[in-house]
This record gives sequence, structure tokens and C-alpha cells, in this order.
Amino acid sequence: MNVRPFPTQWAVGHTLGFEVRVRPIIREGKTGRERDAFLAAVEKAQGSALDRGEVYVRWLRDLLARQGGAELVDARMTRYQQLGVTRRGQKGSADEARHSRLVNGPDAVLAGQLRVTNPEAFAQLLANGLGRHRAFGFGLLLLRPARG
Repeated sequence: MNVRPFPTQWAVGHTLGFEVRVRPIIREGKTGRERDAFLAAVEKAQGSALDRGEVYVRWLRDLLARQGGAELVDARMTRYQQLGVTRRGQKGSADEARHSRLVNGPDAVLAGQLRVTNPEAFAQLLANGLGRHRAFGFGLLLLRPARG
């Protein structure tokens, strides 16, 4: 780790290669229910053929726009699987135990290139990660030099 220092300053417009493992989930309307972004897109498309990778890349593009710091130049899905994560429920009363439940959902790896749009926000993005499921091991951006 100490062989080569990690950059701490990022220039606007700097392009980097990346890989990120994500859980492409969206929250629906008033209920706040979480759903696979692909399944929600299929429902909206009403029978039109959709590509899961394209839907997840669109989800990532929107997520980066909301979180700020970088914009997607290009990306593709390199791996996909369904994966369960264990969630603990809320405590009802002081003497009630919290119960765990298994929640299945998408687990995708996306790779491509991104461009820094705001250096401070990008540094925060690297420190915090992407998306809501960081506590479950998702959202860590792995960076590399951009390919020519």
C-alpha cells in the first residue's frame, strides 16, 4: 500500500477506469418498497424486450448523477447473480427480539470508464461508496487508469 501514494486531488474532466459491485435496487413510490431495477423496468416496458445489463448501466448513470462527483462515460455488466442478504427487523417493544430475514436481490459487477465532474464530491464518493447497500459489501469503486 505504501509503495505508490494514492491520489488525493482529482482534476475536473479526469477519466478513470472503474469496476464496482452493486445491488441495483430502486425504491418504489409511496410504499418505499425496494425492487430490482430490472424488474421494475420490465414492468414499465409492458412486454418490450430489455437487456438487464443496459438497465443496470442506466441505474448506475442515474445514481452517479444523484450522488455527484462523476459521470459515466461508458459501462457494461461483467457479472450478475441473485444473492440473499440477511436483514434484521426493527424492534417492536423493549422486550421484543429483533428477527433476521433473508432478502434476495440482484448482485451485479459493472465496469467501464467515468469522468470526474467535481473533485470534492468525487473524493467523498470514493470514501463513502455507491448506493444504499454499502453496509452489505456493495458500492466500493475500484479505480484504474483509463484505457486509451
